[in-house]
Amino acid sequence: MAMLARLYSPIRIGALELKNRIVMAPMTTGWAAANGTFSPRLAAFLEARARGGVGLIITEVATVDGTYPYVPQTLGLWDDAQIAPMREFIQRIHRFGTKIIPQIAHPGPESISVSMGGPQPVGPSVIRCPATKQLCRELAAEEIPRIIELFAEGARRAREAGFDGLELHAAHSYMLLGSFLSGLRNRRTDRYGGSLEGRLTLILEVIQAIKSRAGSDFPLIVRLSGSEIVPGGRDIRGTQYIVPILRQAGVDGFHISGGAFADAASWILPTTGMPRGLNTVFSKAVKEVTDAPVIVVGRIDDPRFAEDILARGEADAVAMGRPLLADPELPNKAAAGRFDDIAPCTGCLIGCRGQPWVGKNITCVINPACGKERYMEIIPASEPKRVMVVGGGPGGMEAARTAALRGHRVSLYERSPFLGGQLNLASVAPTKQELSKWVRYLRIQIEKAGVEIHLGAEVTPELVERLKPDAVIVAVGANPTVPTIPGMEKNLVATAHDVLGGKIPAHPTAAVVWGGGMVGCETADFLADPGDNQLIGRTAVTLITSKKEVAIEMAPEARAPMLQRMRRNGVTIVGSATIKEILEDAVVIEREGEKQIIRPVDMVVLARGSQSADTLSRKLEGLVPEVYVIGDAKEPRQALDAIAEGAQIGRKV
Repeated sequence: MAMLARLYSPIRIGALELKNRIVMAPMTTGWAAANGTFSPRLAAFLEARARGGVGLIITEVATVDGTYPYVPQTLGLWDDAQIAPMREFIQRIHRFGTKIIPQIAHPGPESISVSMGGPQPVGPSVIRCPATKQLCRELAAEEIPRIIELFAEGARRAREAGFDGLELHAAHSYMLLGSFLSGLRNRRTDRYGGSLEGRLTLILEVIQAIKSRAGSDFPLIVRLSGSEIVPGGRDIRGTQYIVPILRQAGVDGFHISGGAFADAASWILPTTGMPRGLNTVFSKAVKEVTDAPVIVVGRIDDPRFAEDILARGEADAVAMGRPLLADPELPNKAAAGRFDDIAPCTGCLIGCRGQPWVGKNITCVINPACGKERYMEIIPASEPKRVMVVGGGPGGMEAARTAALRGHRVSLYERSPFLGGQLNLASVAPTKQELSKWVRYLRIQIEKAGVEIHLGAEVTPELVERLKPDAVIVAVGANPTVPTIPGMEKNLVATAHDVLGGKIPAHPTAAVVWGGGMVGCETADFLADPGDNQLIGRTAVTLITSKKEVAIEMAPEARAPMLQRMRRNGVTIVGSATIKEILEDAVVIEREGEKQIIRPVDMVVLARGSQSADTLSRKLEGLVPEVYVIGDAKEPRQALDAIAEGAQIGRKV
């Protein structure tokens, strides 16, 4: 802990004292109970992070007006009936020495009220929510006192429930207070708009009401964008101007983020390849103008990096969101110096953002137990078995790790000289190098768990029959799908795996990538990446997809930067098209019933999906008592699915 002395030193925010300077950032789960309190699932999720050693938990948004929910299952502080259930949960969190505060807000333009059969959302002006596509109506000046009263009552309930303070969300040009504060959305001409001072009026009146109702000693943190990034939005100089005003109004601490929804959403949820600690330049500037503690958030994924931020005086505390999804035990492990045992967040957004984007629960690629803490403990096996895992990709390694931790004797066989499977290819694409952290973590963990590793080893039915394992887990992954069209045998044809795996003889000058999913886009991004480098030369890349849009399965915050790079590097995207024939130096495509020729072409790259590489499992019937097939060997999907199935089977076997 000595090397992290600042991170593990206590800090006061008003009357609130924290045991360390690690703050769990607010993250929407949608797991609240129907009455707006903590459901068993949400309670277990937060309790795991408290047990893991975090100093402060800031809950997801707690709505102050039940008429305007933020998500279908929204946390809330709109009714006195919510106080008692919340008090019982808060007492459980306090047992670990962790403090907890709600992030209170009125969703304003971001409310899903209409879809829930309620009224039209409200905002500072008539604006559209990019997520719901709903127009909100402009709040009349005479309606605003009631809104202020809702915030005051929400703060009172928070104090009576036993919360240790509260946070006001006024960042990202988002929800009601953030929208009123931002010139990007507030177009009013009355005293609540017209200038930065006018836009500040509502939040100042809310703060005054909160302090009056909940007590001047009830700690209050305000979350702000240091810069909204978007042209026309507030810059850091504007933030430096308003912070002392907010401090004088009674704010006890500031939580500094960056960006504006939705034009700078990739700054709000920075993805793999974006700078670590990207908001520290803003938090340091805020520290220059206030004596209140400053918390900074944004791609702070390693406790040693967090310590460096504090050592440089860039912030007084650090907020971590997604890293605590990846490993709820991060604070305790870091305090013990167990850095290699911390499951790493790579900023991929696949589970935490991508899953909700398609209507599924948040989860984490490297931590499938995220949100399933109640029933995904690793329980010692009643009878140790000899378990053979075939395939050293992410799913196979997770299955081996989990089974070994349960007490089984596990041996892992990988045909290639390296562990990691397709993650080794995925980490080659531009900005995706951090995905290799998953490979390193899982390799270290299976070694520590005592898994016997065999590299360059092909598993045959004869080998299985000779070794006589009690269970075999087949995790051999998938092979690229190769369509049957004329010209597929030509030398200019390669797969995305070939390109990313370095198996092409030379960088092409004119490439066609066939496939508009994430793999196709990342391969096109890779091929076009040298751009105008005079030593390498530009590769002209054309991407052919049968769909109208590309990479639609990706979280929008990860998709946007990739598409920007592709556009900057001149990638041509041809949608609603398919390749009909490959010629010696060209491809024939069909688009909207018409055939066209793209020429010149010196490489055609296939990114048309994958098919299971499993030919082993059926041959093992009758040879082994238990045979399981997981990951892409079962059905080609993502690393998220492979690791989740590895975790499941490792607990079952």
